[in-house]
Amino acid sequence: MRGQNAGLIVRRSSDQYLFESFEVSPTTEAVIQTMGRLRRCFPGPAVAIGQDRIADASFLKPLTELLVKLDAETPEEVLPIVTKAHSKVVETRDTVHPRFVTEMLTGMLRAIGHSLEVPRIYKHTRDDVLWKDALKPWRRCPLWLFLRVALQTSLMHNDVKEPHVRYKSFMLFFMARVLEGALEASLPSDTLFLMTAKISRRALKLGAVDGTAWLQYVEMTTRAVQQELTRRWTSVEKHPDPHETQRDWAPSQLSFLSDTELTLSRLRPYMAKVLARLASPSTYHRFTSDCGQRISQCSSSLPDLSLLTEGNGGQVRLHLADVELWVERYLNTWLHANMERQDAYTALAKLIDTYTSTASLAYKGMPEDISLMLLTSMDLWVALDKWALGHCTLLHDYSPEFPLSLFEPLLLPKKPQMERLLRVEQYLATRRAAAIPGVPSIFRSIDTTKSFAVRYVQQSPHHEELQQRIEAEAKNDRAKKTTELAEKCQQYHKLITKSDGMSCQYVPRWRKHEQISEHSGSCKKCQLKSQAKGLTIDVHEWPLPERDLEAKAAVFELDVPTVVSKWRDITYSILVDALSVEPGAQSPRRGKGKQQGVYSLRDYAGLQKFVGS
Repeated sequence: MRGQNAGLIVRRSSDQYLFESFEVSPTTEAVIQTMGRLRRCFPGPAVAIGQDRIADASFLKPLTELLVKLDAETPEEVLPIVTKAHSKVVETRDTVHPRFVTEMLTGMLRAIGHSLEVPRIYKHTRDDVLWKDALKPWRRCPLWLFLRVALQTSLMHNDVKEPHVRYKSFMLFFMARVLEGALEASLPSDTLFLMTAKISRRALKLGAVDGTAWLQYVEMTTRAVQQELTRRWTSVEKHPDPHETQRDWAPSQLSFLSDTELTLSRLRPYMAKVLARLASPSTYHRFTSDCGQRISQCSSSLPDLSLLTEGNGGQVRLHLADVELWVERYLNTWLHANMERQDAYTALAKLIDTYTSTASLAYKGMPEDISLMLLTSMDLWVALDKWALGHCTLLHDYSPEFPLSLFEPLLLPKKPQMERLLRVEQYLATRRAAAIPGVPSIFRSIDTTKSFAVRYVQQSPHHEELQQRIEAEAKNDRAKKTTELAEKCQQYHKLITKSDGMSCQYVPRWRKHEQISEHSGSCKKCQLKSQAKGLTIDVHEWPLPERDLEAKAAVFELDVPTVVSKWRDITYSILVDALSVEPGAQSPRRGKGKQQGVYSLRDYAGLQKFVGS
């Protein structure tokens, strides 16, 4: 019913006719105000009428005429009205109300029939209202929605587990037929690719069983499109400029000076007049504010860290207060809006590290300020942990290692601060309860099957491939080293054999008027023996530990995911550096680690080339 923005489905059964009506295009307000998809229910009211009534010509003819008139005409009563310039006018850019079909026609049919409860479906529609330099906005075609609703409600079965499988199968087959027509019409490659991707996604969601005739047709059509796209791309690679659009391009004939020269012949007299003007006396004094730049309070972005790192001593505490205020007011809102951004996690970790290091120095010797710093750091850590859990589900199984009584000594004089601490403690208790009992700490015990590093490598194809590459290259290096050793041994025996077959050389010398024979410094026999003893070969060390679990842990440390790396660094920093009782309890320095036999994978020659994070 084009004139009423309504859809009317008439179904015939063995003893009656069923009239189902619904609104086709939603209002502009509903489309614009909806976040994401618009969830709609179809059909609307349903009325059943007996076949004897439909067979009556005195009823059927007026009904037909009414339907034709409603389809062609739009009464003024259903047009949307808005107020412009203190007067009411018709809003032609909005949809009309379908009341003449869903209310008037349904009420008339209900008077001679009866209402009927029919199976209904819910569709998540993506509608748009696009308008620019036009009388009416662009909307999606309502006829396509009407056809899909009619098909889905006709093909559905309520007595099976998947009532819409026949409709989805038909739509998949229909889209394949459209794709075949698009291929025959030689549509652009991007259009063919998008159509193929949509069909593949539908087939994957449907989970159709291989072997059905219509599914074979779908696979054949998508395969033909892929072959055509491959052929087109091969042609583009062979002929990068098929239309010879760059034939006249001659960069050697360009002149930068002549192309950028601009002559303004009338500018100099005007500038001379401006310089000759007399300055009018001014009686005002310029105001100079003593307040420095503040960190803006905005839920769409993180605080500016440059003010913390570059600010002077008098402004640092003010900037720290700005950060603490932002965390209290806007942290949760920012986190909810940036959960899917990959760079948000790194930025949040950098904020925690910068804030804690700056506040630790500024609040030194001030228990209340230190308590507020720890509370703010834990609020930021909770946000960091929520983001990490959303992108690495394996972290759910491990406790964050914060003790239960860790925050009891904090001095928080305000009730909102104590409420924030309560939420942090409740979150930690929930995380601790969700962790698997008996699993080792994420910071220790790398040689067990339940350790985080081992479990992550076992379920990561990338790390398993990395371990295989390391072992394959190590085997190759060991084989080369074995060959080199054999060559060195052969060279050694050859030199010794050659030396044994020779005699030492002596040269005559005069000593106290007496001629004697003395061993020559360039004796060939001794040189060969010395050369054989000077042969060396470097030791080949297997790059990974011998135990499989320790080897997997080493492979994990070679390429730690960013989410795990940042979570682990920040958590350890808060536990050891920020919450340590004495400065001596902080993390050990790198020099001490080397004295105790701790070496970095980045400095180890056998694994240096495989370091990825």
